[in-house]
Amino acid sequence: MSRILAAICVLLLHIVAPLAAAQADVKPTIAIVQFGENAVSSFVVAGVVNTLYGYGYIQAEELGQAEPGHPLSESLEGAALENLNLHFFNSDYDFAALQFVVDGALDSEPDIVIAFEEIATLSVLNATANMEEPPVVLFAAVPNPYSAGIADASCLKPAHVTGTHSVVPYDQILPMYLAQNPELQSIGVIFSSNEGSSRDAAEQIAAAGEAGVPVFTIGMDGSLYRQGALIGISFNQWYDQGGNLGRIAAAWLDGQIDIAETGISTVNPMLGYTVNEVYANQWGIELAPEIMEAADVRIAEGGRMQIQTPRVMQVFGQMMSPQPLEARQAADQAFIESIRCTAEMIAEQQAELEG
Repeated sequence: MSRILAAICVLLLHIVAPLAAAQADVKPTIAIVQFGENAVSSFVVAGVVNTLYGYGYIQAEELGQAEPGHPLSESLEGAALENLNLHFFNSDYDFAALQFVVDGALDSEPDIVIAFEEIATLSVLNATANMEEPPVVLFAAVPNPYSAGIADASCLKPAHVTGTHSVVPYDQILPMYLAQNPELQSIGVIFSSNEGSSRDAAEQIAAAGEAGVPVFTIGMDGSLYRQGALIGISFNQWYDQGGNLGRIAAAWLDGQIDIAETGISTVNPMLGYTVNEVYANQWGIELAPEIMEAADVRIAEGGRMQIQTPRVMQVFGQMMSPQPLEARQAADQAFIESIRCTAEMIAEQQAELEG
């Protein structure tokens, strides 16, 4: 136990110390909270950062500090930005440390807290629920904010909270399992029991499985991780979710929106497929031709990532080529208007819940 407490103290010192000099600044402060660094969070961070660049909160030369092959969170952490205090908080998948990390994020006196994935989002919400003047809380990469208890409907939510809803098309995912193994009779899924969204995912998987695939356990969406799976089937709009959070953050900082009247957006899914040839060769598994042909990304010998499709190349291109304001402003304004909650929308959603 003493080792855990010591590690947490060291972690907090590492996080909080760089913030002291920023407290006297009048620049807005954004704290990004992650349960752990992964491929999903890297895409979301890129979307947020590139959008903030478009609105002048991050300069071109500051964005250029990012090192190729390294996450933006790693490259920008501790950087002295001219127009923004931007801080990253990561518990490195340590449940015991997560609350301390959230407390550290709030100690930075942020105007906005951006949380990725359900566990980090719920931790931030719990910490801000009873604050008299809570920071704006934006979330992404949550499979279902409604079953998770974050909100009741897109416009029925805490007044300081909004984010994006990840719609995962399980009915499109299951046929890929059958393409690899037509004799498949059951599917086992490893999931996080700490996430309420898993219940919703289980129902969707079971419904899709009625087409001839019995399902005996609870499941979630796939992942973009390069290790640990033969085939990765993933919801592939994480960059867009980050971009949407950046749009909301910029609009709120510019005084264009009230978060209490800003609804939760839904991002239309685009599935991405990754095959791990290293894993297949290691275990003597022959990948089905249909799988190989559908793959957007292949992990080849030596762990090299090979991008095979234009759509995934486009996603990586977006990460590397942020748009200036004049190229994006019209689309951004249209997005903001699309998620405004009117009194009629709020009443309608309330009536549906009560009915």
